[in-house]
Amino acid sequence: MLEKPTGTIWEHANPSKSLTHAWSTTPNFYLATRALGVRVGFPEDEGINEIIISPQSDILSWAEGAIPHPLGKIKVRWEIKNNQLHLNYHIPEKLSVKIIPSGKLKKLQLITSSDENKFYHIT
Repeated sequence: MLEKPTGTIWEHANPSKSLTHAWSTTPNFYLATRALGVRVGFPEDEGINEIIISPQSDILSWAEGAIPHPLGKIKVRWEIKNNQLHLNYHIPEKLSVKIIPSGKLKKLQLITSSDENKFYHIT
């Protein structure tokens, strides 16, 4: 929705009906910060230059998305395969990242890949 000419999150599937209502974006926040797992330093204490990727889900087997950040777009895709959590990400150059799977996902072996090699994993 943000990439459409309206540049807002719509309340309805048809953007001509109603644009950007804060209460309709709450599910998007939780999908981005919990299911996808991207936490960008607000309201967390990490600050704007360090993000956390901490996916959690009891029912999803994969998630993929992009999150806007003042320094650029953050892209994450994770998938469960063969009792492993495969996580791929792309972050803007000036950011650092911690990868900390949560819930049932933290029990899986973590396999990561990125365009950058500046991550560390905390178990």
